[in-house]
Parts: sequence; C-alpha cells; structure tokens
Amino acid sequence: MSRYGYGNLALEQVAADAGYTRGALYHLFKSGRLGALYLAAILPFRYVLVYPPLLKGIGKSWATTLGKVA
Repeated sequence: MSRYGYGNLALEQVAADAGYTRGALYHLFKSGRLGALYLAAILPFRYVLVYPPLLKGIGKSWATTLGKVA
C-alpha cells in the first residue's frame, strides 16, 4: 500500500425519471497524513484550473448530445 494514498474516480451516466439521465461523479480516496497534506495543497488549483474547463467540456458535450448548443 502506498503511503501517499490511493483512490478511485468514476464518472457515470445514471438513468433518471422520464427517460432522462444524469451524471454521477464518485471520488474515493484513502490516505495518511501526507496524502491529506497533498490534497489540501492542491485544492485551490483544482477549483481554479481543473474543474471549470472540465465541467464546461462536459456541459458542451451533453448539450450537443441533447441537440442543444450551449
């Protein structure tokens, strides 16, 4: 087992009511003190550099799939 931690990230499309689907994101992570420190250090970068383009790309993809251009 790594002392830095290990995890699993899953993104899936889940059936919802009336034939619609919704996205589900699961992040499972287990770590020690060093892993917790690492995650705390990268948190601001994830919110500024990673999540906005990721969510924008997912939104455009879903809008295109549903026939709506964002």
